[in-house]
Amino acid sequence: MLDLHHQVVDVRCPRCAYLVEVQILDVRTQVYRWCPCCRVLIHLVEPDGSISVSIDAAESAMHSLEETLRKAFG
Repeated sequence: MLDLHHQVVDVRCPRCAYLVEVQILDVRTQVYRWCPCCRVLIHLVEPDGSISVSIDAAESAMHSLEETLRKAFG
């Protein structure tokens, strides 16, 4: 099954607007990352938990689909 937590997304550096690649897990765990362009330290924050809730819902839906396909074709 696809692990969405390890998918890479681009976020803009708040100082120079450079696109920084981070994993969704980095945002969920609120880590710090350096901008490779201007070297500012970026704190990745998920203040309302919306990313975590969305990831959990998507993974649950994918698991249900896999079960349905397994029953239909397996």
